[in-house]
Amino acid sequence: MGKIGIMKLGESIGEEGRAELGRSALTVVKAAAFAVLTTVLLLVLSAVILLLTGVDDSASGYVVQVVRILSVCAAGLICGKTVPKMGWLAGAAAGLVYVLMTMLVGLLFYGAPELGGDLLADVIIALVCGFVSGVVGINTKRKRTR
Repeated sequence: MGKIGIMKLGESIGEEGRAELGRSALTVVKAAAFAVLTTVLLLVLSAVILLLTGVDDSASGYVVQVVRILSVCAAGLICGKTVPKMGWLAGAAAGLVYVLMTMLVGLLFYGAPELGGDLLADVIIALVCGFVSGVVGINTKRKRTR
């Protein structure tokens, strides 16, 4: 059989590997949930700021995208700093879970989402931002000293 990484295809990862995978998956879900909450808070804050400053409504779309990108980057950084390895994968997964969570929230409030170019753009942006910030997170975390 072929090799994937250092494991042979079909080889069991063992109890320790399963536990690490479970912790990493939990980290991804928690980071994505944090990103969704961060998005809500930042959108409320930015809506108040836009209302008070009298900025044209056409700017709101840009504000929403910037807030979403910052939130996904925060999730990717959290994943990168928390998981023991492959921060890029955890960050990208957090971006994808973030999009799924925001779709579920949108489904509750607005009905079925439109499956088209906007959703594809959201997924790509979330994957790329999560990927990059996961790499940054894993490479900036402090090394443990013994």
